[in-house]
Amino acid sequence: MKTYKYLILFICMIPLSYSCNDVLDKNDLSGLSSDLVWQDEAYIEAYVSDIYYNLRGWQDTYSGGFRVMDNIADEGRSSYPNFLPNSLMLPGIWTVETDINDMHYWQMYKEIRKCNEFFENMETSDLNGAKIDILTAEVKFIRAFHYFELVKRCGGVPLITVPQRIDDEDIFPSRNSIDECFKFIIDEFDQAAQLFEANDVISVGNGKASQGAALAFKAKSLLYYASPQFNTGADNQRWADAEKAAKEVISLDAYSLHPEFSEVLLSKNNSELIFKKEYKLASNKPGYKYDHGRSTGYLPLGLARGDAGYSYPVQEFVDAFPMADGKEISDPGSGYNPQDPYTGRDPRFYASVVFNGTDYMGMTVNTFIGDATNGMGINQWTTNTAYFCRKNIKENLPDNYWGFRDDDTPFAFMRYTDILLMYAEAKNEASGPDASIIDVIQQIWDRAGITGTVPTGLSKDEMRDFIHNERYVELAFEGHRYWDLRRWKEAQSRLSGSKFHGMQIMPQPDGTFVYTPVEIDIFEPKFEEYMYLMPIPYAEILANPNLKQNPGW
Repeated sequence: MKTYKYLILFICMIPLSYSCNDVLDKNDLSGLSSDLVWQDEAYIEAYVSDIYYNLRGWQDTYSGGFRVMDNIADEGRSSYPNFLPNSLMLPGIWTVETDINDMHYWQMYKEIRKCNEFFENMETSDLNGAKIDILTAEVKFIRAFHYFELVKRCGGVPLITVPQRIDDEDIFPSRNSIDECFKFIIDEFDQAAQLFEANDVISVGNGKASQGAALAFKAKSLLYYASPQFNTGADNQRWADAEKAAKEVISLDAYSLHPEFSEVLLSKNNSELIFKKEYKLASNKPGYKYDHGRSTGYLPLGLARGDAGYSYPVQEFVDAFPMADGKEISDPGSGYNPQDPYTGRDPRFYASVVFNGTDYMGMTVNTFIGDATNGMGINQWTTNTAYFCRKNIKENLPDNYWGFRDDDTPFAFMRYTDILLMYAEAKNEASGPDASIIDVIQQIWDRAGITGTVPTGLSKDEMRDFIHNERYVELAFEGHRYWDLRRWKEAQSRLSGSKFHGMQIMPQPDGTFVYTPVEIDIFEPKFEEYMYLMPIPYAEILANPNLKQNPGW
């Protein structure tokens, strides 16, 4: 069963290398046949553009997307009591029937089918050449990307590589093993990288895939395969393979760190973004469908544009930032003062968090107890931790953008800092700390503006903790932390059994403040061992008698 009508719907919506009028001049689209589609480069490019369009980025839904991801680990919390993280995810009462959308991801098999239809139809197409090779590499990349997202959630899943039809004998596929899935994913990324390289598509700045992106996700897939969640036999070779793959991306010499940490994700085109989803600033016309509203949905109440902050950084996240010289705040020689906690910190802290007294978007944000606008705990629309999220928030949107409006902040599926940290982690696990690990992390520190040097002489375990913390503060609120805790098998110890904290800030008559950490979670977070693999949606289990549910669900 071939489904091309969506192609016609999107053909004038997707940015292409030809004009909409040129397409419409070719044929009557209402009579467009599948044979014509697969014999015309322009139509094929539109088909692939639609597959790109449906990649998830800052997806703005109440049942998934960044609002959930930012609030289910140890990064942020929302004070909306009925919000999915508070009502289901954090207390650990979600089930196989819970509609978690982005978390389940199973519905993206429809996108895998589109990829499979591409490959099937290109077999009979007369078209060839560099453009077709590049499009083929892009679809290979996207199919592998979707399978990676499925496997990191559910473990082994059915590997479907052809469009299924209702009369197929194998219409009810069983799950492939985790090993089979990772091998397929890694091979697909590798093949895509080779095709890109053969056509000199090393890196791009337009939101599409490239050799660099394919090699980067190959490295990430190998990193997950090597991590404790999936590497139950502690096979050290897997870490060595991940190290080699990350090093291959570094050796391309195609990427570099953006000079300003605060601008990395607000700048559409820069050498740090390896693969991203791009957005356009909406026309602000009534009746349009928004894509994401991160920059308007996370503001303090005093700056809100129809809504207020959906995720407030927790104290544990704030405490993870070192001082400006790189020393941990627990280090007696760091100079950290618990009653002046925001002075002299890692510059990334100031780019990530709005705290009491911050000058932000033309106003001073006060989060102390008693402030009538943004004080902690005034109501469910303002902070319950005494902090607001600053990272990835565009502070110069047009004044008429209200509510869940689109903004054009790109979503980084992969940036170069992640590759450097993946290399450091894999190298440390494979053979222990060495100078190359110090070097790549020092690059990250230097870009951030940290004045000290990365500590040397750490043991393997100490270096592991150090690298994990670097991922925590560097990649926060980018959709990585929850998955990192799962692949490290640390989610249960870090996210279960104790409530997270905010900072109660009490003003004193002399103008100073007293700072006291307080619990802020509505329910005590709970993460059980069986949750390391997510459930296959119940409806899928009912529809396919050969699908076996993950244990514990």
